[in-house]
Amino acid sequence: MILNDYPTWPSSIDELVRRIEVEWGRISKEKCEKYIRTMPNRLEADRVREFRRVARQWSYLIARRDSGVYGTRTSHSSQLCSKCPACPQPGINVDENWQETTPEDKWWLLRRYVHFGANFRLALSKQEKRCSLDTALWMDGGFFADPQQYRDYLSTVSTVQQETSDCSNYRAVSNISRSRFNKLEVTGIAGAVCRHECAIPQGFVDLFKGERYVNSDFAISRIVTQMNGIRDVALTYDIACQYSRNFQRRFDSLAAFLRLPPHLRIIFLVPKFHLPAHKEACRYQYSLNFCKNVGRTDGEAIERFWSAHNYLSGSTMRTSPCSRQDALNFHFNYWNWRKTRKMGKTLLKRLQNAREMLVQHTILLADLRDSVGVEKSTVWSQLEDNYMIRQGEHTIYQTLADRAPTRLQVLQRLTQFNNDLQPLGAEDDNRPAMVLWINDGLEIEEQQARLIVLIQSTIGGTERQLVELNRKRANLSERINAWKARAPDNGQDDGDDEPTHNPELQRLMLPSQLPYHDQNEELRRIEKELREAQAFDYLRALRTSLAEKIALVRDKETNQRGNQANARARSVIDRVQMRIDFEASRYRVSFSALQRLGGVDNVELMPLAPQDVSIANVFRFTCDLERGYNTSTSWIWRRHAVGEQAMDNDWLNEFLRVRFLEAKVNHDRWKEECELVRVELGYTYRSFRHWQWEWIQKAQHSQVAGEVAHSHLMSHLYAMLAHEVGEIIVQVDHGGA
Repeated sequence: MILNDYPTWPSSIDELVRRIEVEWGRISKEKCEKYIRTMPNRLEADRVREFRRVARQWSYLIARRDSGVYGTRTSHSSQLCSKCPACPQPGINVDENWQETTPEDKWWLLRRYVHFGANFRLALSKQEKRCSLDTALWMDGGFFADPQQYRDYLSTVSTVQQETSDCSNYRAVSNISRSRFNKLEVTGIAGAVCRHECAIPQGFVDLFKGERYVNSDFAISRIVTQMNGIRDVALTYDIACQYSRNFQRRFDSLAAFLRLPPHLRIIFLVPKFHLPAHKEACRYQYSLNFCKNVGRTDGEAIERFWSAHNYLSGSTMRTSPCSRQDALNFHFNYWNWRKTRKMGKTLLKRLQNAREMLVQHTILLADLRDSVGVEKSTVWSQLEDNYMIRQGEHTIYQTLADRAPTRLQVLQRLTQFNNDLQPLGAEDDNRPAMVLWINDGLEIEEQQARLIVLIQSTIGGTERQLVELNRKRANLSERINAWKARAPDNGQDDGDDEPTHNPELQRLMLPSQLPYHDQNEELRRIEKELREAQAFDYLRALRTSLAEKIALVRDKETNQRGNQANARARSVIDRVQMRIDFEASRYRVSFSALQRLGGVDNVELMPLAPQDVSIANVFRFTCDLERGYNTSTSWIWRRHAVGEQAMDNDWLNEFLRVRFLEAKVNHDRWKEECELVRVELGYTYRSFRHWQWEWIQKAQHSQVAGEVAHSHLMSHLYAMLAHEVGEIIVQVDHGGA
């Protein structure tokens, strides 16, 4: 070391450098330099440039030390990268001949997950002057693909045109023509992390003209070609539906070292949060929820990774390209090390959550099975178990359009709005007059409710409408008087003091309208039986109306174009909503009457909340399922005999099938997640033991005292990590988690 070439400080250089690299990355380069200049400087000279050089070199030396590349030994910079212990790695945490020792139905547990995406915050500004001697210390790229190979590759594909997208208009594709790119030398970076949010070595590349397929091709090629012994890769990408097109053709035209291994199978999927922005076909074909054997992977790990590193843009945007790359490599490596240290606790938390959610979704699925019936649920379950989504085909998770009612069919039914529901009766044998009297009273009560709705809708109406309204009032008044005249002689108040000019407001002397101690026991029993049947009738009508509204909303969003067509569709939807509101209110009246008649005995009847009859919740159930959130569905779809009602209604049958399959795939993904996380705990334990053994080997083969001491320290550290994960495995296997 040349005298006076390196600055000296009274504080610990190790502590200061790490503080600058890790904590000061959140501030800009200018603020960092300003702070350093305010530190004690006995020589009265500006040594900021020298200090930055030392900090950069020191972080590189620390990476070499912690990876076991001691002294002047040469190595590929990817060897300096901290790797994920929970991902399957044949020869490290998985047997190299795992295909012979692992049952084929468990091969999915050895799948690697690559969550790919781009970041436009970590850009690099153009600068007029560059130091010609600037060199990256991580010479082969580290977490970045080999810079020289990448530049050579880009020179061969510079004339390749970006394929246009017919699905998602993400900023990833539209950024190519952004004017701000003229001020940037590097417009961002693209890269990938694993399922556990660890950066993948050699998996990052710089972007120069926005996010183009040629950039992604190189990065993904470098990722998958180093996965020795892996047969299956799940690749999530926010534009996977477009990127997967011509994927094999593009790779076949690349240089030999970039081509995919012949045995490798790649499954293209879209991250859950991005999926609702895609067209309908993509939301099924590229969904992580409808893809079997992926657990509850959400594909958004790369977004969380970018979110944690965006603060580096302030300190790396105006540095040299090589300094920027070294800084990002250091931070990515430190990020991976932090993830490694906490991997046991992270997986334990995931497993605990997965087991809790599996219990909830098992109950939900059991309720739906009881609701639709054993026969249908068995057929639908077998259909889903054997189903594989194929491109261009209508999936079983979608309702068939030709089964949905048309607007004309719904309009025809709406014209019968004023018709009474089918009358309810008692048993056929020994039907006394009081049963008919109670039944007529229930019909009059509903007629009153319909008349109130009609009055509200004709406020400010024409004279003809008012005349028709008065005629209906007169008919209702006559019916009420006739009904009262037929009242059984049971001592109930005849209600003569009620106002007769508003028959829709007259209180009927049904048992449920009286205090419990004043009710006739026989009449109370009859009304309770009829009320229960009436409540189920309203539930059936409510389910049908909700399914019809869903069909109309889907038709409006998919097929209706223009203001007039949308206005007509909106009018029809509003009328269906009126019927939904009416049926929901009548169910609540029936439920309240049952409570006054001694309580609700049938467990199939429950209080009806506003969210239970909101189709927005049905759409949100599907959307939340796509995005990976924990969801449930209203109890009205989980009652017994729903399947029997659907036998006579094709659209309702389709609707129930889709709801059942959505609940089943949600249950299955949670079940897979439990199994997958438990296996990942085993991978983590074996990785730590393998690395412990490697450090012991380094200590035994080294002749340098410092290397031996450090190797023993690292082996002890990995032994502690392995012990911690081993205790977690014992805990979860014995029911402690």
